[in-house]
This record gives sequence, C-alpha cells and structure tokens, in this order.
Amino acid sequence: MNLIDDVPEEWFDIDAGEGVVKRYRHPGCCEGKDKAMTIIKTKLGWLVTCFRCNRRGFKPAINLPPGQMLKWQQAQELPVEAVPEVKLPGDYVKSIPAEGMAWLYLCGITDADIEKYQIGYSPHRNRVILPIYEGDTLVYWQGRYLGEPSADRPKYVNQHHLGRRDTWFTVLEKHTDHVVVVEDILSCIVVGKVSDCYALLNATVPDRLIFKLAREYKQIYLWLDRDKHSKMTGWCLRYRSFGFPVRVIKTDRDPKYYYKEEIMQCVKKGEQQ
Repeated sequence: MNLIDDVPEEWFDIDAGEGVVKRYRHPGCCEGKDKAMTIIKTKLGWLVTCFRCNRRGFKPAINLPPGQMLKWQQAQELPVEAVPEVKLPGDYVKSIPAEGMAWLYLCGITDADIEKYQIGYSPHRNRVILPIYEGDTLVYWQGRYLGEPSADRPKYVNQHHLGRRDTWFTVLEKHTDHVVVVEDILSCIVVGKVSDCYALLNATVPDRLIFKLAREYKQIYLWLDRDKHSKMTGWCLRYRSFGFPVRVIKTDRDPKYYYKEEIMQCVKKGEQQ
C-alpha cells in the first residue's frame, strides 16, 4: 500500500511555507510512540517519510481537486503576475485587521484615504490590497503581506495587465506646476496631499514617463527610497543633459513616512538645488 494512502488529507497543509517540516504519528505504525513521520511541503507537492518503517511517498500538488489547486496556486504567490484581465482577490473585503490598519496609519494613510482609494484586505492571502483604477476599470493591484515574508509569500505581490507597459498610480488634485515622482502607492497618496504625484510602482524611471512629464510640468522631482539615491543622481544628470527640468529629493526615510509640513519642506529644498 502506498504510504500516501495512510495520510489523512488534512495533514497536507496547503498554507504551509515551502520547506516547512511537520511531524505526525504514522497511522498503524507510530501509535503510542514518538512522531516519526515527516511531511515537507516542496514547490511541487509534499514529501512524506516515516523513519520508523522506512517508507517514503510523494503527493504531487497537480493531482489536487480544482478548489484546492486554486488555493495551492494562490499560496505560491509570485512577486509580479501579468494577467489578461486584472481582478481583485475573490475574498477581497473592506474590513482590514488591526495589524494592517497599524501599517497604513504608520504610513500616514487616513480612514478617508482608505475609503477613497478602496484599500481593502484579502483574508486568505493575509494581505492589504492596494488597487489602481482607471475610471471604473481595475488595471493593477498590489498586496502587502502582514505576516513574516518567505520564499512563497513575498512581502509584496503585484498583478497587472499582460503586455501593458505604462501603468502608474497618480494623485493629481493639487494642479501644481511641478510634479513629484515616487516609488510606491502609499508614498504617492501622502505626497499627493501637497503636490501632483506619480508612483512608478517599481524602482526604475522609464524615459517615456520623464518625456511625458516634461511636457506637462515646469519642474520634475525624483524622490525615491534611500537605496536609490545614487541612481537618482545619475538619472537626474542624464535628463538635465537633455534639457529636462529634473531634480532630486534625498531623505533618510521613504516619502510616506513624512508629515505634510515636512513634505513641503523637502520639496522646497529640492527647488534650491
């Protein structure tokens, strides 16, 4: 008899992290004795070993029922996923748990911001969901994991349209003659309370965006996270050589961790370069 046939279905934990070892008593072999059976989740399924009877087995994930297979695929999250049609997670809700709210508040996001930008939560993924809409059409969403990140649960996951290049998150309500370019959605929401703002959604500044902004604004400020300071300087010098009005704002913290008055001061310092 296959060793896998001895194992109750609930012992094959879809939510377990890759490489996690769980120990059980092998039915019919280890009753009343130490837990000598191990089940290890791998990229392809579960490896089962009983060290008492020296039998091994493998349960491939590909043979899971459709509902469990979907759950398996969701557990193996990719940092970036390109899809023909962007859809929010099926369990997306507006109710965000305390740890998610604490993260949002720490980043300067208010209850009004959460409602306005339709920030929500996926219980199965344990992620705060940050959607991006163009009109009524969902074009992108980012999920921030609230647990300890791992190989199969990265800190951030992003879903966007397959083959589409130009997706940015924008807050353009101040109608300023300058624009600030940041990396992430929350920084854009916070800076957008002071200035027109674009979020790159990654750490690379595409030329086509700078060309576009140079036609629309008198001044462009690059304000990326601290680990991009040297790159910002290089990009700035390059764009200035083309005659584009690009300057940099360098700070010790990400833009989302500054108050409104501090953001205004940072922009003023950028003006004085």
